[in-house]
Amino acid sequence: MGGWISNIIGATAYENAAQMVIELKRHEDAADLYKLASVTYIDGGNSDRAAQALISGAKAFTGVNPDKMIALYLDAIELYETEEREQFGLDAYSQTVAAMIRAKKFIEAGQLLDRLAAVYRKLDRKPALYKVHLSKLVVLFAAGDSVGASNVLQQGQQ
Repeated sequence: MGGWISNIIGATAYENAAQMVIELKRHEDAADLYKLASVTYIDGGNSDRAAQALISGAKAFTGVNPDKMIALYLDAIELYETEEREQFGLDAYSQTVAAMIRAKKFIEAGQLLDRLAAVYRKLDRKPALYKVHLSKLVVLFAAGDSVGASNVLQQGQQ
C-alpha cells in the first residue's frame, strides 16, 4: 500500500484506540492517542483531518479536564493557522472561547478572540467581526477590565 494510505489507516487506528481508552476512563492516554493520530494525519498530508482528530480529543475532555480540553482545541487552531486554513476551524475558535469562559480564563479568551477577529478581517466577514468585538467586550467586563473594554469599544467605532 502507498504511504499516505497506511498513514490514514494508522491514524484511524489511533483514533479508534483513543475512543476505547475513553470508555475505560483513561482520558490522559486518550489525549496522547489523539495527538498521535493528528501527527500521523499530518505525515500523510491531511492537516484538516489532523486538526479534526485534536478537536475530537478535546471534546472527549468535556466535563473531565478543562485545561486539557482547551490545550487540544488550541493545538487544532494552531494547526489551522499554520496551514493558513483558519476558515475551516472557525467552530474550534468558538468552542475554545466557550471552554475558556467556563473555566474563567477570561484573559486567554480575550486573546483568542483577538486571533479570531484577525481571521474574520482576513475573510472580510464584517458581521462576524462585530460579534467577536461584542464577545470581547463581555469577556473583558467579566474579567473586570473596564479600561480594556472601553478600548475595544472605541476601536469598534472606527
